[in-house]
Amino acid sequence: MNILEKFLQDSRIEESHRSKIQQVFKKTNLDKESHFIEQGQINSKIGLVESGILMYIQTDENGKFWVCDFAVEGEWVTQYQSVSQQIPSPLSIITLEPSIIHVVMYQEMSKLNEEISGFESLTRSIVEKEFFDMIERSHSLQSLNARERYEHILENQPYLLQRVPQYYLASYLGIAPQSLSRLRNSQ
Repeated sequence: MNILEKFLQDSRIEESHRSKIQQVFKKTNLDKESHFIEQGQINSKIGLVESGILMYIQTDENGKFWVCDFAVEGEWVTQYQSVSQQIPSPLSIITLEPSIIHVVMYQEMSKLNEEISGFESLTRSIVEKEFFDMIERSHSLQSLNARERYEHILENQPYLLQRVPQYYLASYLGIAPQSLSRLRNSQ
């Protein structure tokens, strides 16, 4: 059973509608360092990660970057503002390892919202989770010091320490790579 099938099985969607939903999703294999979404482009796709890890990253005109978030197995990946408002994405989403993603186009998802009872509630819960994760991340950056943010990752996302290069992880924590090395060495 793939991640999409499991997700639908765990949802309240009637079994008779699940095959219709699965038909609009396309299983996509992406190599390491592939763009799922490119900064500056209008995004029209939403994905469910089956395997791999993806990074939300924003880059300025001088090449300086900020890592905003990560998505791993079982998580949804998109840039909702770009999708819903049809404006250029303010960030890129890039694979950090070979990844398999079940992709649906926004227009297809909108049709499913209209045609299948309960699907709109399901998509709303996905958007709400994204929103609450964003609030938690913002709160963490504003209220925790570097050590506390690192300890938060150790407790809640320890897989990031093994799967994400140190310079990206340091950016995610809002610290220099050298500071992350010191934090790791002090544990």
